[in-house]
Amino acid sequence: EVFAFLEYLGAPRRIIDKAPSAGLFDGQTDEQEMGVRYAAIDEWILHGTGDEDGLPPYEYTGSDPIEGAIAEALASNEFAEMYQTEKGSVAIPCPIIFRTDKTDATHAKVYGNFWVMNYKLEGQTLKCISGGEAPGYMELELEDDEWTVTAFEQAGDGEQYAKDIEAYANGDAELLAQYQAAGDMGEEASQAVRTKYIREYVEANDLDVTAYQDEGWDPVPLK
Repeated sequence: EVFAFLEYLGAPRRIIDKAPSAGLFDGQTDEQEMGVRYAAIDEWILHGTGDEDGLPPYEYTGSDPIEGAIAEALASNEFAEMYQTEKGSVAIPCPIIFRTDKTDATHAKVYGNFWVMNYKLEGQTLKCISGGEAPGYMELELEDDEWTVTAFEQAGDGEQYAKDIEAYANGDAELLAQYQAAGDMGEEASQAVRTKYIREYVEANDLDVTAYQDEGWDPVPLK
């Protein structure tokens, strides 16, 4: 109800999407310290059930603060939630970043194709059960030494898609070509980014996972 009320009030996304933290040290979050998601606690209080057998929630563990803000926003907002179709699954982001423009010291605009994939664990393999992409751009702001996403503009479908990406590129032929090729997650560079995000998630949570797999495709080893 609190998050719904914040949405109703029009609160900034940096407040709504910010991971709860006691501020004990840089990067500290409540869920990481407790080892349980607030969503699981709510589920237990409201319905007497939990997801203790499920995968741990995603948290960015890399070193790029702008990339981290984007990844956390993708994993926690409604874009990720609509793909979490099975209890105990996890949404892992995969932002394919084309370009980052800093308009000043505290504002940035990031162009890319922002993917989120949902996984469940089968043996030692993370099986992708759903997911989607959102080509567009994100606007970010630096406040209190922390970058947060303040706006997320997504390209439309069909004919509108072509119009939108041309507007985003604004005459930049290289950026336009990146948008036009954005939907191919099997492309080597895009798959490398996806593998990196999954590997970091697996290592951060000490999971016995050796590969990930899309339906109908061979497993991809986490080398």
